[in-house]
Amino acid sequence: LRKEKTVIASYGSYAASGGYLISAGCDRIFTDNTTLTGSIGVFGLVTSYGNALRKHLHINPVVLGTNKHSGMGGMNPLTEEEVAWYQESIEHIYDNFVNVVAEGRGMDKAVVDSLAQGRVWTGSEAVRLGLANWTGTIMDAIEYAAKDAGLVVYAIEEYPDKKSSIKDMLHTDKKSDDHIVRMLNILRPGFTAMARLPYVTID
Repeated sequence: LRKEKTVIASYGSYAASGGYLISAGCDRIFTDNTTLTGSIGVFGLVTSYGNALRKHLHINPVVLGTNKHSGMGGMNPLTEEEVAWYQESIEHIYDNFVNVVAEGRGMDKAVVDSLAQGRVWTGSEAVRLGLANWTGTIMDAIEYAAKDAGLVVYAIEEYPDKKSSIKDMLHTDKKSDDHIVRMLNILRPGFTAMARLPYVTID
Protein backbone atom coordinates (compact mmCIF):
# COMPACT_ATOMS: atom_id res chain seq x y z
CA LEU A 1 0.00 0.00 0.00
CA ARG A 2 2.88 2.38 0.76
CA LYS A 3 3.93 2.07 -2.88
CA GLU A 4 0.73 3.92 -3.80
CA LYS A 5 0.03 6.25 -0.89
CA THR A 6 1.12 7.43 2.54
CA VAL A 7 -0.04 5.09 5.31
CA ILE A 8 -0.77 6.56 8.75
CA ALA A 9 -1.44 4.51 11.91
CA SER A 10 -3.32 5.78 14.94
CA TYR A 11 -3.02 3.93 18.25
CA GLY A 12 -5.81 4.01 20.81
CA SER A 13 -5.52 2.51 24.27
CA TYR A 14 -3.68 -0.62 23.13
CA ALA A 15 -1.51 -1.43 20.13
CA ALA A 16 1.09 -3.96 21.19
CA SER A 17 2.63 -7.20 19.96
CA GLY A 18 0.68 -8.14 16.80
CA GLY A 19 -0.89 -4.67 16.75
CA TYR A 20 2.55 -3.14 16.62
CA LEU A 21 3.81 -5.72 14.12
CA ILE A 22 1.17 -4.93 11.49
CA SER A 23 1.69 -1.16 11.79
CA ALA A 24 5.47 -0.89 12.18
CA GLY A 25 5.83 -0.34 8.44
CA CYS A 26 3.53 2.69 8.31
CA ASP A 27 4.93 6.04 7.23
CA ARG A 28 3.80 7.74 10.44
CA ILE A 29 2.49 6.44 13.76
CA PHE A 30 0.35 8.55 16.08
CA THR A 31 -0.18 7.30 19.63
CA ASP A 32 -1.91 8.41 22.81
CA ASN A 33 0.44 9.24 25.69
CA THR A 34 -0.86 6.28 27.68
CA THR A 35 -1.19 3.78 24.84
CA LEU A 36 0.23 0.37 25.72
CA THR A 37 2.48 -0.50 22.81
CA GLY A 38 5.68 -2.31 21.92
CA SER A 39 5.62 -5.83 23.34
CA ILE A 40 7.91 -6.87 20.51
CA GLY A 41 8.28 -10.46 21.52
CA VAL A 42 7.03 -14.00 21.12
CA PHE A 43 6.09 -16.71 23.58
CA GLY A 44 4.78 -20.21 23.24
CA LEU A 45 2.61 -22.29 25.53
CA VAL A 46 2.37 -26.07 25.27
CA THR A 47 -0.04 -27.92 27.52
CA SER A 48 0.59 -31.41 28.83
CA TYR A 49 -2.31 -33.04 30.64
CA GLY A 50 -1.23 -36.67 30.70
CA ASN A 51 0.21 -36.54 34.23
CA ALA A 52 -2.91 -34.80 35.56
CA LEU A 53 -5.11 -37.55 34.09
CA ARG A 54 -2.94 -40.22 35.67
CA LYS A 55 -2.76 -38.56 39.09
CA HIS A 56 -6.30 -37.26 39.57
CA LEU A 57 -8.51 -39.44 37.37
CA HIS A 58 -6.37 -42.59 37.33
CA ILE A 59 -6.52 -42.65 33.55
CA ASN A 60 -3.39 -43.79 31.79
CA PRO A 61 -3.30 -42.26 28.28
CA VAL A 62 -1.23 -43.99 25.63
CA VAL A 63 -0.17 -42.19 22.46
CA LEU A 64 -0.08 -44.18 19.22
CA GLY A 65 1.50 -42.46 16.27
CA THR A 66 3.62 -42.80 13.17
CA ASN A 67 6.76 -41.44 14.87
CA LYS A 68 8.11 -40.55 18.31
CA HIS A 69 6.85 -36.96 18.04
CA SER A 70 3.25 -37.75 17.07
CA GLY A 71 1.97 -36.87 20.53
CA MET A 72 4.01 -33.69 20.89
CA GLY A 73 2.11 -31.07 22.83
CA GLY A 74 -0.59 -33.39 24.09
CA MET A 75 -0.62 -36.16 26.66
CA ASN A 76 3.02 -36.24 27.69
CA PRO A 77 5.60 -33.61 28.66
CA LEU A 78 7.90 -32.44 25.87
CA THR A 79 11.24 -34.13 25.47
CA GLU A 80 14.41 -32.02 25.39
CA GLU A 81 14.48 -32.41 21.61
CA GLU A 82 10.89 -31.17 21.29
CA VAL A 83 11.53 -28.23 23.62
CA ALA A 84 14.51 -27.28 21.45
CA TRP A 85 12.33 -27.47 18.32
CA TYR A 86 9.70 -25.17 19.84
CA GLN A 87 12.37 -22.77 21.07
CA GLU A 88 13.96 -22.59 17.63
CA SER A 89 10.57 -21.80 16.10
CA ILE A 90 9.95 -19.03 18.63
CA GLU A 91 13.40 -17.54 18.06
CA HIS A 92 12.76 -17.53 14.30
CA ILE A 93 9.44 -15.68 14.72
CA TYR A 94 11.05 -13.20 17.11
CA ASP A 95 13.93 -12.53 14.72
CA ASN A 96 11.45 -11.88 11.91
CA PHE A 97 9.46 -9.53 14.17
CA VAL A 98 12.61 -7.52 15.01
CA ASN A 99 13.56 -7.34 11.32
CA VAL A 100 10.10 -6.05 10.37
CA VAL A 101 10.30 -3.30 13.01
CA ALA A 102 13.88 -2.37 12.12
CA GLU A 103 13.00 -2.05 8.43
CA GLY A 104 9.70 -0.30 9.01
CA ARG A 105 11.05 2.23 11.51
CA GLY A 106 14.43 2.71 9.84
CA MET A 107 16.27 1.56 12.95
CA ASP A 108 19.28 -0.65 13.55
CA LYS A 109 18.30 -4.23 14.35
CA ALA A 110 20.42 -4.28 17.51
CA VAL A 111 18.66 -1.15 18.77
CA VAL A 112 15.25 -2.69 18.12
CA ASP A 113 16.32 -5.85 19.89
CA SER A 114 17.36 -3.80 22.92
CA LEU A 115 13.88 -2.24 23.01
CA ALA A 116 12.12 -5.51 22.31
CA GLN A 117 12.35 -8.69 24.42
CA GLY A 118 8.62 -8.38 25.09
CA ARG A 119 8.90 -5.02 26.87
CA VAL A 120 5.78 -2.86 26.95
CA TRP A 121 6.03 0.92 26.55
CA THR A 122 3.61 3.79 26.92
CA GLY A 123 2.87 5.87 23.85
CA SER A 124 5.01 8.79 25.03
CA GLU A 125 7.91 6.42 25.69
CA ALA A 126 7.44 4.87 22.24
CA VAL A 127 7.81 8.31 20.64
CA ARG A 128 10.95 9.02 22.67
CA LEU A 129 12.44 5.66 21.65
CA GLY A 130 11.57 5.99 17.95
CA LEU A 131 8.89 3.31 17.89
CA ALA A 132 6.25 5.94 17.06
CA ASN A 133 6.36 9.44 15.56
CA TRP A 134 3.98 11.67 17.49
CA THR A 135 1.49 11.65 20.32
CA GLY A 136 -1.99 12.57 19.18
CA THR A 137 -5.53 11.37 18.65
CA ILE A 138 -7.07 9.66 15.66
CA MET A 139 -8.30 13.07 14.51
CA ASP A 140 -4.71 14.35 14.56
CA ALA A 141 -3.73 11.39 12.39
CA ILE A 142 -6.61 12.12 10.00
CA GLU A 143 -5.64 15.77 9.79
CA TYR A 144 -2.06 14.80 9.02
CA ALA A 145 -3.16 12.36 6.32
CA ALA A 146 -5.38 15.00 4.73
CA LYS A 147 -2.63 17.60 4.80
CA ASP A 148 -0.16 15.10 3.34
CA ALA A 149 -2.62 14.47 0.50
CA GLY A 150 -3.14 18.21 -0.02
CA LEU A 151 -6.82 18.08 0.96
CA VAL A 152 -8.86 20.68 2.80
CA VAL A 153 -12.37 19.27 2.29
CA TYR A 154 -12.64 15.50 2.36
CA ALA A 155 -14.74 12.56 3.51
CA ILE A 156 -13.68 9.55 5.52
CA GLU A 157 -14.67 6.02 4.54
CA GLU A 158 -14.16 2.87 6.62
CA TYR A 159 -13.13 -0.36 4.89
CA PRO A 160 -14.24 -3.06 4.82
CA ASP A 161 -17.87 -2.17 5.44
CA LYS A 162 -18.66 -4.79 8.07
CA LYS A 163 -21.99 -5.73 9.57
CA SER A 164 -21.73 -4.89 13.25
CA SER A 165 -24.40 -7.26 14.51
CA ILE A 166 -27.05 -9.77 13.53
CA LYS A 167 -29.57 -6.93 13.79
CA ASP A 168 -27.71 -5.07 11.05
CA MET A 169 -27.82 -8.13 8.80
CA LEU A 170 -31.57 -8.46 9.28
CA HIS A 171 -32.55 -4.78 9.16
CA THR A 172 -31.41 -2.10 6.77
CA ASP A 173 -32.21 0.94 8.89
CA LYS A 174 -29.49 1.71 11.43
CA LYS A 175 -30.59 2.54 14.95
CA SER A 176 -29.01 5.18 17.12
CA ASP A 177 -27.63 2.53 19.48
CA ASP A 178 -25.26 1.20 16.80
CA HIS A 179 -21.80 0.79 18.36
CA ILE A 180 -20.31 2.65 15.39
CA VAL A 181 -20.58 6.35 16.10
CA ARG A 182 -21.40 8.46 13.07
CA MET A 183 -19.81 11.88 13.19
CA LEU A 184 -21.21 14.31 10.65
CA ASN A 185 -19.61 17.62 9.82
CA ILE A 186 -17.01 17.76 12.55
CA LEU A 187 -15.89 21.34 12.41
CA ARG A 188 -12.25 22.15 12.98
CA PRO A 189 -10.27 25.07 11.66
CA GLY A 190 -9.40 24.44 8.04
CA PHE A 191 -11.52 21.42 7.20
CA THR A 192 -14.88 19.70 7.34
CA ALA A 193 -14.94 15.94 7.74
CA MET A 194 -17.50 13.17 7.73
CA ALA A 195 -16.30 10.22 9.79
CA ARG A 196 -17.59 6.81 10.72
CA LEU A 197 -15.39 5.78 13.60
CA PRO A 198 -15.68 3.59 16.71
CA TYR A 199 -15.47 4.87 20.26
CA VAL A 200 -15.31 8.61 19.62
CA THR A 201 -16.12 11.18 22.28
CA ILE A 202 -16.96 14.71 21.16
CA ASP A 203 -16.47 17.40 23.79
